[in-house]
Amino acid sequence: MVDVLAGETLVLFLEGEEGDGATTTLAQFCHAYPSDTFSLFIKPASRMAYSLDYLRLALAEQFYWHVFGESLNKDPLTESEFNNLKLRVLSKHRGRTLYFVVDGLHQIPLEDRRVITSIFTDLLPIGAGRCRLIVTGQQSALTGYLHSSVKSKPYQLLKLRLEECRSFLSDTGIDDAECGKIYELCKYGSPGRLAVVRRLLLSGTPLSNILETDPTKYLEFVKLEFDILGDLGESELLVVSLVAFSKMSLTLADLVAMVKNEPEEVRNTIAKCQFLYTSAVNAVEFISETHRHVAGKKLDRLKRQALTAQLEYLQQNPSSEASLRYLPVYFETLNQQEAILALLSKEHYGHLLESTQSFSALRARAEMGAKSAASSSESMTFSTSLHGGPLPRVRTAEGPYRLGSRQLWPWENRSTCWRYNAERRRRIDWNCLAPLHGVSQSAGAKSSRNCWHTLVRSSAT
Repeated sequence: MVDVLAGETLVLFLEGEEGDGATTTLAQFCHAYPSDTFSLFIKPASRMAYSLDYLRLALAEQFYWHVFGESLNKDPLTESEFNNLKLRVLSKHRGRTLYFVVDGLHQIPLEDRRVITSIFTDLLPIGAGRCRLIVTGQQSALTGYLHSSVKSKPYQLLKLRLEECRSFLSDTGIDDAECGKIYELCKYGSPGRLAVVRRLLLSGTPLSNILETDPTKYLEFVKLEFDILGDLGESELLVVSLVAFSKMSLTLADLVAMVKNEPEEVRNTIAKCQFLYTSAVNAVEFISETHRHVAGKKLDRLKRQALTAQLEYLQQNPSSEASLRYLPVYFETLNQQEAILALLSKEHYGHLLESTQSFSALRARAEMGAKSAASSSESMTFSTSLHGGPLPRVRTAEGPYRLGSRQLWPWENRSTCWRYNAERRRRIDWNCLAPLHGVSQSAGAKSSRNCWHTLVRSSAT
């Protein structure tokens, strides 16, 4: 891959079938070039996981360590601070090739993929100096999010040779003949399939059971690892469900508090499920997004229970950073629209702005509130605690007005706008946002009136 990127190619797309080891390949690349590589391993369990604010902070922590040799203790981080850090990194490594590896973009839901363009243009220094980008996913599916001037190439992932397969399975106790059967079963060296077989063999699954399945798709192959679910009790299944349906990273301590079990019991559950592991930052995770999806389908009956347990856990400390970021997400997932409206107060916006230093986070929260207000009642007044609630008052408007290309009615004056919403027109009163100017100024925001104008105007588009 390094040789391919030595020329004018700026972006390399790692292509292959599911289970061919693209994520593992990127992880190994990071280990091989630790001083010259920055990474984003995206796990799109929720929109927060691929939001610009979250990914910006993930890169900033790496930038800060490379420049200063110590951990970044500032969260949140402003866009200007991030850009300054990025320039410091580029300046320090002038003349050297820097690699940015990105995994998971192809797993972002189609309706949210517009964020990929922002990731490429706002976060990653494509075209700056000797920066090169390595991305998992098909070139045909992702190259459209790049600027037309950026040169890219596909790179086909290689499979393991038979002798490499023998070495990989050497500790499982199988002979050469059995290894040959496994090699053929695993599509002649698919790393993902071989990894599944190895875990199954080490867990005591008879080889005959594996060979009898003859799965043709990687997803079906992965399902072999979930036979253990039939041996787990309800509390153990809840642990797996919590990780499968979580919108945020969960530590062992989080899981213990949610299921109200002893820590040792939760550790034993994780040990039984070889598709779970504890990361370097103590987060309990699935070994792949495919495994998480399979777990979600098999444990769908526990989804609401798991989400409710996480919601109740966050509600114990509503002013915490995790609660500020994720409480509305859980309310929305559980379709508790009235709870969203009750949560979104002037104080909530103030705390969120103080925590994130990001108007994009406020804009997303405003959009969520507007959606909740619209679905709670066909015709209602949504009074905000900016004068009493989170969003502008919404009331029915009449009269013929031209619909703009963005489904936004033209501004009538500086204080009102018109928008088209489903089958009816509503007027949004912008005057009720006035108290928020003080909130934004106290958080050190520039041009607060324009920022809040942009914030809520965007929520109406």
